[in-house]
Amino acid sequence: MNKWAYLLCGIGLVAGIFLITRVSRPKSFDRTISYSPKTFRPYDTRFFFLTLKKNTRLATNTRIPGGKRFSGTGKTYVVCSPYFLPDVNEKNKILQFVSQGNTLLLSSFDIAPHFLKTLNIQGQSLIKPLKATDDSLKIVWNTGESWAYPGSAAGPGLLLSSSHPARIVASDGRRFPALIRISYGKGTIWLQNQPMAFSNYFLLHKNNSTYLDRIMEELNLSGATLIWDNYYPGLKSAADRKARQKSNPPEGKSFFVEMVRRHPPLQWAVFTFLAGTLLFVFNYARRLRQPAEQLPDTENTSLEFTKAIAGLYRENKDNAAIAQKIRLQLQDHLLNAYKIPAHDLTPENAGAISRKTGKPPEDITRLAELLPRLQEKVSDKTLTEFYRLVYKFIYK
Repeated sequence: MNKWAYLLCGIGLVAGIFLITRVSRPKSFDRTISYSPKTFRPYDTRFFFLTLKKNTRLATNTRIPGGKRFSGTGKTYVVCSPYFLPDVNEKNKILQFVSQGNTLLLSSFDIAPHFLKTLNIQGQSLIKPLKATDDSLKIVWNTGESWAYPGSAAGPGLLLSSSHPARIVASDGRRFPALIRISYGKGTIWLQNQPMAFSNYFLLHKNNSTYLDRIMEELNLSGATLIWDNYYPGLKSAADRKARQKSNPPEGKSFFVEMVRRHPPLQWAVFTFLAGTLLFVFNYARRLRQPAEQLPDTENTSLEFTKAIAGLYRENKDNAAIAQKIRLQLQDHLLNAYKIPAHDLTPENAGAISRKTGKPPEDITRLAELLPRLQEKVSDKTLTEFYRLVYKFIYK
């Protein structure tokens, strides 16, 4: 199978997985109540958060209330969390912030009893609905204006005693308090006793978003400085508070995995990256081969070969053959270096050749005299003399 076949198979695999995961199929209604501002799930608060962010100068707080951010007046601290369980120190800081002339807007399913007691409110917080609830809810403002989804049955909330000091601004379909206002020092505390009223499911139904507009108008939040709390969500016990105060994230938690889980486009980005990496590794692995054994460098044996050939002539005492080889070397040198043909090398031309080559005339004359004698039987003396003259002529 060639590389194109593997490439087409990989593309088909990715396309198949994409179609399988993207095909529309009926989804069950998500009744999870995380009350989170990060998603548009029915019982989360994304719409509420974005509306406040759009119309106010919103800043988030992830630490214990207090410090520079909570100084000054005219600010609104919004706690929209499944749990609001501050310890005594945190409670005192929040109430001090309110008494200076600020506002607390609190919407929670579970409020710390000692916090309610400080406000002289005797009631019971209903926390069972965090697991399963009737989402029907009706809110009636004290002026008669109402908002409902889909009927009058109330959702979970705080049941107040008849002696509470709060002013009821709105009630639910059963005439229990839904939104109350409590004066504290120079500031004000607003309790949303029906937290479902801030859910996406309620506010996005028909014209229920005007309920949020009514609250913003009542609290004068347009353009105001608002502090959104990100500290109390998920803070359900003392152990959670200690873990939150640690610099390192809790064991088993992964910021990257959580971020990918909450953002579907990022999920596809990670999937595409992993699929591409897998295809690259698969294709690259096919190209890998065992390294070939390195062969030794080829040695130049020309000198040994020449010596061997020369030795053959010498062992056979064939001086004439050796002389012919030297003669051919001489003639080749004259033709290539000086353009002198072989037949011009005669005693009569020795002077002209000497002037052209710059070699001694007596050496050229002697070479010309020895050439005819190389056709006969050549003695060792003649061969030695001829070789020395040729060597001197070519290399010196």
